[in-house]
Amino acid sequence: MSNVISEEQELHLVQQVDKKLKRMRYSAAHFDNAISGYREMHKSRWDDLSLLTLRGLRRFHPIIRNLFDSYDASFHILDLSEEGAGPVIAGLSLLSDSIMTFTAEEDSKEVIEGFLPRRSLYIMSIQHTAFTWNGQNYQRKRRISVLLRNVD
Repeated sequence: MSNVISEEQELHLVQQVDKKLKRMRYSAAHFDNAISGYREMHKSRWDDLSLLTLRGLRRFHPIIRNLFDSYDASFHILDLSEEGAGPVIAGLSLLSDSIMTFTAEEDSKEVIEGFLPRRSLYIMSIQHTAFTWNGQNYQRKRRISVLLRNVD
């Protein structure tokens, strides 16, 4: 899903997290070497406009709504520098066959599904600094992700 918040809301959220992130240095490597060139923090206190924006995400999917309803509103913030890399993820699927689903942000009807048989290995990599998507060229720059996780 693309454009789920406005550009103004995006800039406001970035301003809220940049207050602390700008005082931090980018780390060379994560403890598990999954990412480099990153800063991270947790944030549980937001101003009213940020809360309104974040709570508005609940309307997009029941999973998001459940996360907000069951979570203590602490968000994991990940800031990946333009030179930062990561992650490469390898997974071993155990005990049951399953399907891994990837959905295009621009069009939720664009879906790629991969069958993961029991005892299979999969590898995902998102280390691109420049890429082409749907015929358009992109240059990756600094990226901030606001993550809400189920920590049960």
